[in-house]
Amino acid sequence: MNDLKKDAEIKGIALAIVLNPHVLDAAGKEHVISDKNLKKYGEEAGRNLVAYIKKQPGISARIPIMVSLFKAESIDDSLPGTYIANGYGIGKIDKFKDVNEKWFIFPSTAAGNADSTLLAQFNGIKTELYDFLPNNTEIIGKGFFVDDRITKLQISVIMQAKTYVEKLGVTQYTKELLSQFNNTDMEITVRIEVDGETFAMITREIGSSNCDVMIR
Repeated sequence: MNDLKKDAEIKGIALAIVLNPHVLDAAGKEHVISDKNLKKYGEEAGRNLVAYIKKQPGISARIPIMVSLFKAESIDDSLPGTYIANGYGIGKIDKFKDVNEKWFIFPSTAAGNADSTLLAQFNGIKTELYDFLPNNTEIIGKGFFVDDRITKLQISVIMQAKTYVEKLGVTQYTKELLSQFNNTDMEITVRIEVDGETFAMITREIGSSNCDVMIR
């Protein structure tokens, strides 16, 4: 996104290059590009893009440009992609800096390796919800880590319910259970899905132990 002054003069340019690690060869066989090679390709593409932009009319050679490299898919296809590097320069980009971002499914072995305490808390809440909820219930989470620290936890509670009172009771009980997450340095979002539709959203902001509930 360009940063513009009031007189429409370009003050700076920020770009993102989306990199797909999955490629097909001539025989139609899929190959996965390693993160190292993906970053190397992205850096080369970024430098070529900056060189091209600098040649365009109205673009000063002194305009700062930032290029971010975004990996389109994580290890698990159900997880969002992540940024893997950023480059910044005026005139050219000499070096890209690695970005340490990862998504993990909860519960999973990978999530436990990333934060065993958080996984134990998640599993405890999941067990209590299973004891409280009706049959055919699914509870799954996605955790976003930056520099090996959890910053965002998204939880989906997918269930079937017969009455409004039952749905409301599940929402309230889930809200109470979130107090078991004692780490307030992360944002928590819980989606209560009933019969394929979102019934409620529960959110807890970073630095707070209070939850907000929105019933749809």
